[in-house]
Amino acid sequence: MADNAVMQARGQNVLTSEEYKFFNAVVEDGGFKETETLPKTTQERVFKDLVEEHPLLRALGLQNLGAVTEFIYSNPEGAAVWGPLFGDIQGQLNANFRKETISQLKLTAFIPLANDMLKLGPNWVERYVRTMIKEAMKVGLERGFVAGTGQNQPIGLLKDVDKGTGAVSDKKSSGTLTFKRGETMIDELTGVAENLAVHTVNGEEKVRKVENKLGMIVNPKNSFRVKGNATIQNANGVYVTNYPLNFKDYEAIFVPEGKVLFFL
Repeated sequence: MADNAVMQARGQNVLTSEEYKFFNAVVEDGGFKETETLPKTTQERVFKDLVEEHPLLRALGLQNLGAVTEFIYSNPEGAAVWGPLFGDIQGQLNANFRKETISQLKLTAFIPLANDMLKLGPNWVERYVRTMIKEAMKVGLERGFVAGTGQNQPIGLLKDVDKGTGAVSDKKSSGTLTFKRGETMIDELTGVAENLAVHTVNGEEKVRKVENKLGMIVNPKNSFRVKGNATIQNANGVYVTNYPLNFKDYEAIFVPEGKVLFFL
């Protein structure tokens, strides 16, 4: 315990008793057993690092829900109804809830572990495994959420789903943007925001609030050009990057070059 306190004060990786027992067994057994799963606290650390270190995953609302198989959705529209002060209660909240069953998918990664690594001890092995899993999962999650085909993986933001057949296809481009400095960029992104503010529900167009929820994803190669056009030098000589209407920008290698993907 004293050693752990010193290590923690130095900012080193310190394990819980359960984690130490698990990874010490890995060292003694010469590797992982197929039936073993990582301690829950290690899994939670991986998830926490994923969300904190990768802005796109955080923006997409990634949440650790365990083995959830059902979601309950609510539609607040029509839930509250005006009427006379002493009249009957008009709204029926239960009519605005729906329950949907979700299918489960599994994202797996193979972590190579050399025998010489085991000699470095359980603390080192835990940090190595956690780092490898985090980076592998980041790439896998981005691939699924951005470009997933729906075949044993999520349906990505780049895809459209035919409501009749369920077929998944690439989304068609909505137009061309230049991202030129000044008024041109303002006008272009204003048009994008207006399009995102309108959505179709059961064949009927409805308007929704999108302010401070606007995001765009570009390929890393294109991001420098886009950011450069949105960068100015302020009075203090500092270069700052700001997009009109508070658009947030993200990078993903799975967005094709020359394309920009907008989302809420």
